[in-house]
Amino acid sequence: MKNIMNKGFIMIDSITALTLISVVMIFFCESNQHMYDNLDKARRTLIQKRIDYEKRKGLYDY
Repeated sequence: MKNIMNKGFIMIDSITALTLISVVMIFFCESNQHMYDNLDKARRTLIQKRIDYEKRKGLYDY
């Protein structure tokens, strides 16, 4: 009887661990996507600032 309860506890414990791992993976996927979106916005802003600077210097003829 004690052996069955021990296996049941291990099964519940492993289900809890898998649930926590899944939640953490989802959280990190979402945070990575948010980080990449922010980096993309910053990259686009820097490129636009560089183009504006070069336009003021007369390097581009638009």
